[in-house]
Amino acid sequence: TVKLDEPVMYVDNESRHRSGHMSHAMAQWAPNKFIDFNSNVSAEKWDGHTAFGWIEYRISEDGGETYSDVYELPYSKEAFYDGVYAIGVEKAVACDDGRIVAFCLRNDSGKGCTPWDTPMVVTSLDSGKTWTKEKELCPYKGRVYDVFYKDGAVYVMQFCNDNFLGFAPEHFFRIYKSTDDGKTFKEQGIIPFDTKDRGYGSMLLDNKGHLHAYVYNK
Repeated sequence: TVKLDEPVMYVDNESRHRSGHMSHAMAQWAPNKFIDFNSNVSAEKWDGHTAFGWIEYRISEDGGETYSDVYELPYSKEAFYDGVYAIGVEKAVACDDGRIVAFCLRNDSGKGCTPWDTPMVVTSLDSGKTWTKEKELCPYKGRVYDVFYKDGAVYVMQFCNDNFLGFAPEHFFRIYKSTDDGKTFKEQGIIPFDTKDRGYGSMLLDNKGHLHAYVYNK
């Protein structure tokens, strides 16, 4: 049998009249040490179904027993002040050397969740205390839906479409790989999905090293 502790409120968006839509990445860079991202966005625009706001995160170094004070992701907060993009953190991974690589979604700040621009990447070399300047993952607009780290490589799955569901022949799911801890990424290929009315996505490696990919059918 498994016994679960009573849940503890991590972020109480209701009490501060904010929304937590999108941005729910986590990454563990050492045993019992992890970073947990959450959004702090408007509860008024689109009834909270928006990215209009910025990204916060907390750090735990004891397996989630306690957490640090709230940090704000500088890239996300600065972009919010500029008013062009609303930045989310879709996924994050930790590499063997402890660096944290976060994958950022760029939303049109004046609209709901879409259209999306090209995804960006930021990296922390000091357990989330500071971050590198953002850089573009690839030249294709769209959303990173899954990322994992395995045997020294970062694998990324992106739906190259500036809207949620596919509707055009050029809307591809692409796989990228980095073998230098997120400094550079190389496209591995296009997944042969029929992408009409498809969205979201995930992937995994099985115990034989075969990569499997999944998408959502409307």
